[in-house]
Amino acid sequence: MAVTWLRRLANQAPVPVFPVVGIAGEAALEALYLSPAVTVVQSPKRARALAVMGSIDYRDQQALRRVHGQVPAPRVTAWCSAMAVPQELSGSAIVVDATDQLGQQIQQAVHSLDAGQQSSDPNLCPDQPPAPWKGVGDGHGGEGMMGGKPYGRPMAMPEDDLRDGLQLDPLVFSIGPFSPLLPPGMAAKVTLHGDVIAGWEVLSRPYELTLPAVFYQALEQPVAVADLELARAAFHIRRLAAALQLNGLGAHARRLRHHAVELKPGQSIDDLVNARVLQSLRWVAGAGKGIVHDENWIRLRGPAARAGGDARDARLNDPAYVALGFEPVVQKQGSCAARWKQWRDEAGQALTLAAAAAKARAMSSPSGAVESPVGELTKSTPPVDISDLMPSLLVGLEWSEAMSVLASFDMAAVRYTDVIQLQGGGE
Repeated sequence: MAVTWLRRLANQAPVPVFPVVGIAGEAALEALYLSPAVTVVQSPKRARALAVMGSIDYRDQQALRRVHGQVPAPRVTAWCSAMAVPQELSGSAIVVDATDQLGQQIQQAVHSLDAGQQSSDPNLCPDQPPAPWKGVGDGHGGEGMMGGKPYGRPMAMPEDDLRDGLQLDPLVFSIGPFSPLLPPGMAAKVTLHGDVIAGWEVLSRPYELTLPAVFYQALEQPVAVADLELARAAFHIRRLAAALQLNGLGAHARRLRHHAVELKPGQSIDDLVNARVLQSLRWVAGAGKGIVHDENWIRLRGPAARAGGDARDARLNDPAYVALGFEPVVQKQGSCAARWKQWRDEAGQALTLAAAAAKARAMSSPSGAVESPVGELTKSTPPVDISDLMPSLLVGLEWSEAMSVLASFDMAAVRYTDVIQLQGGGE
């Protein structure tokens, strides 16, 4: 009886799941965050299930296998992707077509696994060291006492610290392409001196971002301005939620994500975003960092540029927006905290614009350029990748400061090719 009661209680708990986000996997990720059946965790070692969403680049297939191997067995993989399921997982993975059912199906699969009604995923990586080391060199598994790569991890070699010149053992490791700290697809080689970033090398750029369908439609035909602005507000609110999540405010982040799917024209941003919580971001590590200088400034776009005082905005060229009295919102500092505030202010402005546009039944005027949530979108020049700016911004920062800076940028290029050929211009 006790076992039955405990099993029923366990079946009611959300299942911890680690997301692997590929190209066009953004909508599925948001559905996963909103599902009460699962809890999205930040490490595969804390997960019971792996959720693969969108298309994974062929170069990252091995990285996917390594992430899969970090999920403790018995485990389940949910496949929400147009890609074929790997042959090794064909007998155990669950294929999910509807993103709104993703969380529930993962929970059911894990319960079936615990009840012995479903088999666990097999290992996708061989159970052997990633690099030969036994008997190599004069040291214990290395090329001499101060070299070698036991179990694939290089032994420490002292270097001068960036801050005071003292000799420290640097830590060199790779992060990405599926780390929740980075945009999907981005990988970097990092060198740490203590907790200070001494090196940041971009190994792969982020996957192209797929925007909400309405922004692609606006390039081809008139669309309701209210729809554009509600989609903009939702996008910025989700980005704020990610910043809150990074800083340990997971409960507030969940509320924001739920608000983002229920937005209505005229809602007050103050009713959606707790002002005191948002103000607290001004004091987190790195809030005043991440300021882009010199010739790199011109490469910023959309909210990132406006957070530094650049008022460029394609909406200024649309008669519908002019008639509504639109003026861009700008900040001055150009810092991490300024970009977060810019998202908040633009989301609030978008909700106000949506109310006025709905009342006037305003329709956009296709002009070859649309102001997307990440900058001006055109058919020939969608917003481009800016991940190569990160090394100059991150080197010298403490780890927590660097993570805040990363969470304040939309780094990925915007996907355009073939997107508008899909249904309604959507994903």
